[in-house]
Amino acid sequence: LRGYAPDISGVAHTTAKVTVTQMGRVIYETQVPAGPFRIQDIGDSVSGTLHVRIEEQNGQVQEYDVSTASMPFLTRPGQVRYKVTMG
Repeated sequence: LRGYAPDISGVAHTTAKVTVTQMGRVIYETQVPAGPFRIQDIGDSVSGTLHVRIEEQNGQVQEYDVSTASMPFLTRPGQVRYKVTMG
């Protein structure tokens, strides 16, 4: 069972490189096609503020921050976590 992880989405106007950093360290980097994108496979141990940089093929750059939190009861979208106690 995988715990909660940040969900990063955006729109690339051309084929673009998306780089996600935390405190100056690259934690995720990928190429995306033009159009809306969604990144859901960042590790569940990441929490705090993530900086997202989208570098378009034409040289244009978009940057924004995503705040995340890691709490034991949060799950990924579409998943359910059960807990059973017997006694």
